[in-house]
Amino acid sequence: MAEELKEIEDRKKRVSDGFLKIFGSSQEKKEGQESKGYIEIRKGKALANIGDVFRRTPEILYYFLLLIIIWIGTWIRTRNIPLIQANSLPADPDSALFLRYMQTIIDHGYLPLIDNLRYIPLGFNTLAESRFLPYFLAYMYKIIHIFNPAISVLRVDMLYPVILFPFIIIVFFLFVKKIFDWKTALVSSALLAVIPAFLQRTMIGLSDKEPLGMLLLFLCFYFLVSALKEEKIKFTVIYGLFAGLFAGLLGLVWGAISFVFMIVGLTFLTFLFLGNFKKKDFASYLAFLIAMTPVLFISARFSIIGLLTDPSSAIIYFPLLPFLIYFLMQSKLKEKLILKLPHNVTSILVSGIIAIIGFIFLKGFSSTLSLLSDIKLQLLHPFGIIRLTLTVAENQQPFISSWIDNFGYLFWLMIFGVVLVTYLIFSVFNNKYKYWFTGISAIFIFSLIFSRYKPDSIFNGTNTISQFTYFGGMILFVGVLIYVYLNTFKKDKKTFEKFSEIDKTLLFLFICFVWFAIGARGAIRLIFLFSPIVVIFASFLIIKIVDYGLKFKDNVFKIIIIILISFVAISIFYTSFQSSASYTSAMYPNLNPQWTNAMNWVKDNTPEDSVFSHWWDYGYWVQTAGERATVLDGGNALPYWDHLMGRYVLTSPHDEEALEMLYTHNSTHLLIDPSDIGKYPAYSLIGSDENYDRYSWINVFGLNEQATQETRNGTIFLFQGGTPLDEDFMWNNELFIGQRAGIGGFIVETIQEQDNIILKKPTAIFVKDNKRVDIPLNCIFFNNRKIEYEGEGLDGCLYIMPKLTTDGRINNLGTAYYLSPRTKNSLMARLYLFGEDNPNFKLVHVEEDFVVTSIREQSGLNIPSIIDFNGIRAPIKIWEINYPYDIKSDSFYLETDFPNQEIALSKENY
Repeated sequence: MAEELKEIEDRKKRVSDGFLKIFGSSQEKKEGQESKGYIEIRKGKALANIGDVFRRTPEILYYFLLLIIIWIGTWIRTRNIPLIQANSLPADPDSALFLRYMQTIIDHGYLPLIDNLRYIPLGFNTLAESRFLPYFLAYMYKIIHIFNPAISVLRVDMLYPVILFPFIIIVFFLFVKKIFDWKTALVSSALLAVIPAFLQRTMIGLSDKEPLGMLLLFLCFYFLVSALKEEKIKFTVIYGLFAGLFAGLLGLVWGAISFVFMIVGLTFLTFLFLGNFKKKDFASYLAFLIAMTPVLFISARFSIIGLLTDPSSAIIYFPLLPFLIYFLMQSKLKEKLILKLPHNVTSILVSGIIAIIGFIFLKGFSSTLSLLSDIKLQLLHPFGIIRLTLTVAENQQPFISSWIDNFGYLFWLMIFGVVLVTYLIFSVFNNKYKYWFTGISAIFIFSLIFSRYKPDSIFNGTNTISQFTYFGGMILFVGVLIYVYLNTFKKDKKTFEKFSEIDKTLLFLFICFVWFAIGARGAIRLIFLFSPIVVIFASFLIIKIVDYGLKFKDNVFKIIIIILISFVAISIFYTSFQSSASYTSAMYPNLNPQWTNAMNWVKDNTPEDSVFSHWWDYGYWVQTAGERATVLDGGNALPYWDHLMGRYVLTSPHDEEALEMLYTHNSTHLLIDPSDIGKYPAYSLIGSDENYDRYSWINVFGLNEQATQETRNGTIFLFQGGTPLDEDFMWNNELFIGQRAGIGGFIVETIQEQDNIILKKPTAIFVKDNKRVDIPLNCIFFNNRKIEYEGEGLDGCLYIMPKLTTDGRINNLGTAYYLSPRTKNSLMARLYLFGEDNPNFKLVHVEEDFVVTSIREQSGLNIPSIIDFNGIRAPIKIWEINYPYDIKSDSFYLETDFPNQEIALSKENY
């Protein structure tokens, strides 16, 4: 027993001595005792365990910090939980569709192949939509329901983005850590969790494709980078299979799969060109394709011909052919060269020729000739120039100035972070080539981004110098890379071999930056997708500056650098945190009460087989909240039908064609929302012919009370605003050219006769070449009455509505809309604004704005349905359609393709 106690005491002493050797005085360290102490600590099982704990401490720490980051991000995204209404849909229209599909799967166990609530009378093939997401949501609900039987389907749907958020951040952290280190990954994750650009699609109520899509995208990239870093071919193939599987699932959920196609395809093509690959890299690429392709075919959106002929998807399959040709040449030709080029370059050239021949065979010669212009168009306008696409706010192209507004200092950190990464990519070369390539890369980065800076700058993204800068930077970068590669192959083998030493993961990340930047440059909605790339490069720069600062011998200078960069990083984090928290706390997550009440009326007061016609924005709400079928919805699967609705219904001056269109689609009701006033430019543009014959807008003119003049028996009012003419107008042999001349205001004179107010013929104040011309206006709408005047003049109409002030006063001549001759006679204006008594359209429901209703009830004031109170407030109106006995269907209204592409496309000046 005494011997055992003595052994324990000796062991304790050895442990104590070991710690003293490591953490003891500087004198002990000078005497060279650390090594001996470390050796002594390693002795014995207990000492080894202690060493393991200390070695694992950093890992434990950064995962603990990651949990704190996730908690902060989740807290931000749940600030508006108290605002959730139990029986109201999410505010996001697309979320309503997936909620309905989710509920269908829970109720019936499956999602029907044909959705009979969409695109009446054809229905909709759900294989063409994201079926994976509603199944994912349905099974998420079933799992949560086991632990919380009281939770509702709606509640789970609303919470789904927040439920996935921790997993998104964890996988993102692992992805960045796999490329760089835990410090860069931790800073990146912290910034991504709080920046507003990433918040807006990952918060409560926005139960769309993006949360699940982002998780799958990061999983795909994580396993792809793991495959690139792995040396054992067995694990490389496994990682490639997982990356391809998650890419395929992403394709079933979200259109961002196009970026995966382009990034992965260009990455492996670049590896092949630079000779920077091994057989294990090809194996991982092949495994990726094998896992991804069959999963994509689950959706009707993908076909083998479509994947191979669409440039945005064909690029991921293209490297397969040159890889195979390269391996064949290596085995058969050995060192023998063709055209004195490396085998990898020759294989790419031969594959390019084969691909062009195959494209001609599949698509025709004319389509092949237009391929280059199509690629140019996709690079300039990733969402195309279809009128429908360009009228959707989130699809419009942003300017880089708006990027700076979105990201602030992060933007500039990202720019220089990318330049630093390119420096590291080319650091394998000697100084001459290293700095040369980095400089060319910087030019490419700046030309890519700043060629679309501001609409009023020399770089507006559309003029010649902007396009020259944009494409010139690309051509310069690629051209220099190809030239140096081929030149060193012939003259400098030592430098040539350095191309194969370039870090593949950094090259992959740079390619990600290029494609995501092109996407974010092309559509506002893709700034969300670009935000992870922004924080990665910004965080990398921050960490590198800190690391660089720590190397200084001057402690004062070292501390200054660390304090400055820490201040910048913390300021960005705190500012983003405050902005995001404020946004979510005020963000109402549910469908507004006006629409909720309107849809409750629809459910309770219309037959179950009713079919609603309206502009496409509201389809998912009507289908899910109103439980009724619609002709159009937000999927826009049939863009030509949007054209038909815009042209032959909403902007139509003729009831006959409107009734034919509606009858052909089995429509029983017509619905117009107050936002359709502001959307008039959108559906009139989409509904126009190639000459833009219906294109117009409804602009607001406010009463200038200071300019009001009292006369002997009346008053003169001035409404000021501005609107360009939507078409040419001739007056007194003077031509006023559409969209060049305009109207700056209206003069309205009233005359008091006993108890009646008489409105004299108003005057439109035209502006042309800075000159004023007064022209009579032939129509005015006031006090629910449309007054048309005889005589010459402008055949538009001034629609006057009351304005309610904050102190409770109602000014009956407060605000006005101007309706041009095109707009005045449209079905929308006649039914909705003028309240036309039409035998074919019976007004059956008016759902007032909830603010107007509340004020009316509280104040007792007789407030009209359409009024200006902190903006125009107006009702949702629903008409029941009464068809004439001789109405007939016309198959013209069931066509699904544009007869003329000029009708679909938008011109630059529109």
